[in-house]
Amino acid sequence: MFESIAKGIVLSILVLCAGPVHSSDEDSDLDAIPQELIDADRSKPEENNDPAKYSIRIKADDLFEYTSWRDPNDLIVSVPDYDKSDWNNLARIGVRGEFSPASSLNIHADALLNIYLYDDEAFKSAKDIQFNVKELYLSWSATPSSFVDLGRINIKNGVAAGFNPTDYFKTNAVISRNTQDISQLRDNRLGTFAVRAQKLWDSGGISVVAAPDMGNELGRWYSDESIYGLNMQKTNDRSRLMIKFSQRIIGNFSPELIYYNESGDNNFGVNLSHSINDNLIVYSEWNVGERRSLLDEALFGLRQSQQIRPELLANFPQDEGKKYQHQLAIGATYTTVSNITTNLEYHYNQAGLSDEDWRNWFRTGETAQGDPWAMGQLLSVRALAQARVEPANKHSLFLRSQWQNALITNLNLAGLFLMDLEDQSSLVQAETAYNLNSQSSVSLRVAKFIGGKQSNYGSLFTDLTAILQYNYNF
Repeated sequence: MFESIAKGIVLSILVLCAGPVHSSDEDSDLDAIPQELIDADRSKPEENNDPAKYSIRIKADDLFEYTSWRDPNDLIVSVPDYDKSDWNNLARIGVRGEFSPASSLNIHADALLNIYLYDDEAFKSAKDIQFNVKELYLSWSATPSSFVDLGRINIKNGVAAGFNPTDYFKTNAVISRNTQDISQLRDNRLGTFAVRAQKLWDSGGISVVAAPDMGNELGRWYSDESIYGLNMQKTNDRSRLMIKFSQRIIGNFSPELIYYNESGDNNFGVNLSHSINDNLIVYSEWNVGERRSLLDEALFGLRQSQQIRPELLANFPQDEGKKYQHQLAIGATYTTVSNITTNLEYHYNQAGLSDEDWRNWFRTGETAQGDPWAMGQLLSVRALAQARVEPANKHSLFLRSQWQNALITNLNLAGLFLMDLEDQSSLVQAETAYNLNSQSSVSLRVAKFIGGKQSNYGSLFTDLTAILQYNYNF
């Protein structure tokens, strides 16, 4: 499979790097260009007359998290030994750098050192210290508007804020989940080892990405070896090909069309964004792809190995197999004159659990009391949704509002609300951040999960989390 992909990408690179030059762009990452700005002017990159140039940015932060847990006796689906650390602390040091050995070559690096402490267990360096190479890739400017990247790249897609159906490289990539705001997690994840070729012109661009399957074996230098493993088994456990095309049609309207293939499964995605005026932007993000439902995908390996517990087989008797399933995020963002930005979105995940699936899920939990294996298999459905960074349910309402320089200068406020439209359970997150000076800031983030015992958010182990964070930029 990947041999044919590799041949295709080589041919694509040759095609993209040939031809006349229509425009140029110093920041050539097509993945990071918002749709409403795809047609913005692109200035000519500065000449690099020095033999080599480099830049380094260092950031440190510390996150102290307190968690209020629900009583296991109040939960229908639970396991007796789940992690109940009342507090934990995460200290991080991040280094980002760029090195230009020649005018057409750049090396990009982004690494993060994580140190964890938990209140209920002793510190163990092999487990509690992690050094993550988030990005490390070589970028070659074949022409002022043609680029080729090779290495570990954090490939981002999607115009929505709360759920990104076309963000295909997010699965298993998040390093630490210390916020419920999906947009903040996009920068806190491992990149994928891939080759990417891009071609830009005045009114659009095309990008081709190919990523190899490096297997999921552990203990290799490129997988999870001790503190410094690259964890490639998380980001490159399947072969992938993506072709993304964007073209301005009229005004600032530039649709983005995507074809994505994952180990033979086809996906087709669209990103649309349009500025109504200076304050209002409407957008939608859609994908249809071959896949199993979350429920069937989580239980697939257990069915194949005949290790699925009888309690689950009674309520989930058969695998419906792969079929084309739709995902959608549609919404708008509005910015007021007082600098308050609000996003309102509707999310649809056809692969998520339906009302009937949830009823069967809780019914299975009631009949599986005292069977931790069955409980663990039930909880694997929820774990898979989190790993894929997608809703476990089908229909959701998302609202997020941010206020820069609220009330006083340097004070920023943010709030997030996410509701399961089928059972009306929800999560609420509030955050306040204050810039102490040009280099440091402090923030407090509180999240609360609300709902009944037989609801999506009301059945989570966590009742409330509070995170105090300090940031310092060197």
